[in-house]
Amino acid sequence: MKKSMLIAASALMIAGMTSCKKEYTCTCTTTTGYSSSNPVLYPALPDETTSNTTTFEAKKSESEENCKKMAIDYGQPTTLTSSVPTGFDANFNIIYENLISTITITETCKI
Repeated sequence: MKKSMLIAASALMIAGMTSCKKEYTCTCTTTTGYSSSNPVLYPALPDETTSNTTTFEAKKSESEENCKKMAIDYGQPTTLTSSVPTGFDANFNIIYENLISTITITETCKI
């Protein structure tokens, strides 16, 4: 009888602890990528990665849900078009080349 009550009490304690609030750390990682239509004129920059953390004190499911909500949707890549001088013609007029640069930002957040 004592043994079965001990097992029941242990089960209740374990069940109670699984639903209690704990601290969970949400880490959001942002990666910025750069590309160029002419890498000779304008070399692509290396990707930049930054991260930040936020601590939640809640149930795990609530913390995961709140963490996912923190990710920012940056939408489509941003494209910049610029004219870059590349030299001169025979009459010393500046020759321009259109250069397209693309910036892509993605962010993910997880516990």
